[in-house]
Amino acid sequence: MFSRAIKRSVVAATAAVVALGLGAVEANAAPWTFTPQNPDYRADVSGGHFTSQIRYSSTAWQASFKLDAATSAPATGTMSEKADLYCNGRSFMHDSHPAVNPKVYVIHMSKMLEDRMTRCNWDLKIHETFPIGEDGTRTVNVDFPFIVTLV
Repeated sequence: MFSRAIKRSVVAATAAVVALGLGAVEANAAPWTFTPQNPDYRADVSGGHFTSQIRYSSTAWQASFKLDAATSAPATGTMSEKADLYCNGRSFMHDSHPAVNPKVYVIHMSKMLEDRMTRCNWDLKIHETFPIGEDGTRTVNVDFPFIVTLV
């Protein structure tokens, strides 16, 4: 018989392994390129649905991410989320919410990129964590590197 402490450790370790498999883009993947002809990105990714777009007329950038039902179904409590947008490795925007419902919450961000729009290697990093089961947690990380061109 396993002790309760060992069972909890196994649940926590399983949750950690599951969390490592979730994310939108491979860490070393080539960045997505926004162009005037292709200003939108939409994809069902491991863990949810991700969108991002550039409005060239105003330099407005927007992104959203919603967990899919299979990923959020085991949630037993609220989720903490944070999202950071980087320009050439330097922080450009931060957003966080400490207690949102993982089954319905949609991360949504927007920012005017202004004169930096085409001068940066952009990287959006989203980190979400919520409890599952008795003692486990699930973590979902999304990494979306992108560049914006005028051609």
